[in-house]
Amino acid sequence: LEANKKVNGVFSVTPVNDNILMWSHYANSHKGFCVGLDSVKLFECLMGGGAPVNYATEYPIISPIEIREEQYRQQILTKSKHWAYEFEYRLTTFRRNNMSIPIPPDAITEIIFGAKINNDFKTQIKRACNKLSHIKFFNSIPNENEFKLNIVPEKT
Repeated sequence: LEANKKVNGVFSVTPVNDNILMWSHYANSHKGFCVGLDSVKLFECLMGGGAPVNYATEYPIISPIEIREEQYRQQILTKSKHWAYEFEYRLTTFRRNNMSIPIPPDAITEIIFGAKINNDFKTQIKRACNKLSHIKFFNSIPNENEFKLNIVPEKT
């Protein structure tokens, strides 16, 4: 797997935008933001190569006689079942890494601000998206009665 990191690229996404653990782990403890993407447009610009992650209790068995691409897929698309809450989908570039892949502006559909985001940072993000009038802005707000987040439209 370590060798794969040097020659292949991975872009991870999830369809879940209100998971408290995801916000804690990947959005700087709710101080960051989430970018909503049009999955069809994203898939097109990344030239395919994606699949859902398989969550397992054991490491995958990689046969030395399997085609290299299949070995790679098993390694890169398998994670511990402990991470199943992520519902991760990985878009990969086989034998291409450290490359910039531009995401078309129309593939960005929304920005969700973390519950603890700094207002100056929020303003910077909105300013950076100023020319992209199709983007909708939302706030993640902790629910008052349950351990969950409410995603609500940003008031303009």
